[in-house]
Amino acid sequence: METKDFVYTWKEGERWSYSPGIAGTEMTARIYFWNNTQAQLLNILQQEINEGWTAVTEVGPSAFILNSYTKTEFHVSFLEVIFWFLSFGLTFLISLLTGFGASQRLWYQTKEFRVTLSK
Repeated sequence: METKDFVYTWKEGERWSYSPGIAGTEMTARIYFWNNTQAQLLNILQQEINEGWTAVTEVGPSAFILNSYTKTEFHVSFLEVIFWFLSFGLTFLISLLTGFGASQRLWYQTKEFRVTLSK
């Protein structure tokens, strides 16, 4: 039995990024990427199937290989700015000490889509 890997990679500027939010997981990101690239990937994979290859591993969200990274984001609302003025700068000092609502967000980015095929 002959096997090979079907690998679709995204170039650095073409990679998809997604942050699943507080309650999201890596699987949430995989499903997001699958829903948005499924037609394109299945169309390319169909060419291999037409040549007699059969998928051995799952063709779906679990076939994505992802990079993960965290990004610090700062949030300042209009209402906070008004409170800075109304409190004569006291809330500004508190915001300054607490990092202006800085939060860490987890992001996932597509690296490749890999399916093992056999003939």
